[in-house]
Amino acid sequence: MTAKHLARIYRVRQARQLIKANPQLSLAQLALECGFSDQSHLNNEFNAILQIPPAKYKKLIQQ
Repeated sequence: MTAKHLARIYRVRQARQLIKANPQLSLAQLALECGFSDQSHLNNEFNAILQIPPAKYKKLIQQ
């Protein structure tokens, strides 16, 4: 595993934990807090690593 891939996993894990801790946080703010360049970057990385878009994950957590 490369250092870049490990960093991607770490940022997505951090985003997942923040969604659980604060589901009212907007995805744009979440992206900035986790080190992504923008919301689209968050969406792409989250979906690539966890196989679920962050908005859908957020809905599942809130149910």
